[in-house]
Amino acid sequence: MSSANRTYCKHGHPWVAENLYTIPKTGQLVCRECVRQANRRASPTYKKELDTLKRNSKRLDADLHEAIAQKQASEKIAALSLACLEAYREIKRFTSVKKVTLKEAEDKSQKAKIREQKVAERKQKRMLREASTSNI
Repeated sequence: MSSANRTYCKHGHPWVAENLYTIPKTGQLVCRECVRQANRRASPTYKKELDTLKRNSKRLDADLHEAIAQKQASEKIAALSLACLEAYREIKRFTSVKKVTLKEAEDKSQKAKIREQKVAERKQKRMLREASTSNI
């Protein structure tokens, strides 16, 4: 493709007169922005900045992985805690025995005695009724 028909350079910068530079020795047209970026990449300060950014990126990446691992660990701990709590509740429900005080035990035994007495009285009344009906 010839330079006259272009609208953008190969890196996507606009191919307009303000953004073009002619190399004096060869007469070749080049994109000013591409030349600017290439010079910047070749400068020592750019390399230092790039190294710093890479180091920071690695450190942040490590921090991110650590945070993810901690979050996953805390979620596992929370899930295990919840499971333990549910298991404890199940155990408590199955093993719960109502504690009976001495007074309640005495009251229950008295109620049982009264119930037995009433049953015995009913039997006697029934037997008397049966005896009286058979005598008549």
